[in-house]
Amino acid sequence: MKLSTKAALVSGFVLPGAGYFLVKAQWRGVIATAICLACLFVLTSEAAYRAKLIAEKILSGTLPFDAKFITNEIASLTGNYSADTLSTITTILLATWLFSIIDGYRIGRKHEGN
Repeated sequence: MKLSTKAALVSGFVLPGAGYFLVKAQWRGVIATAICLACLFVLTSEAAYRAKLIAEKILSGTLPFDAKFITNEIASLTGNYSADTLSTITTILLATWLFSIIDGYRIGRKHEGN
């Protein structure tokens, strides 16, 4: 398998930015990986926070254990971050991920040409 293909696949399926390490672009890999891990941390911590609030309401009996009521509660629940902030963080995550795939492939193609 070509180096460019390996770099794109590793960045796409293992960890965003990890393909840079295959093509000897360590700083790019560190930056892309750090951005993606920070975004994933914020998104998962927000999901866990909201899940905890809903679970507490279910266990206390204030929210019935019914999918319709739980769905409505999820939609109306406010967490640590606004919907706009979470949307921006998701966009940054996806853009960084996609960029690391394409750029890792591009750098790999340059190394294959030498």
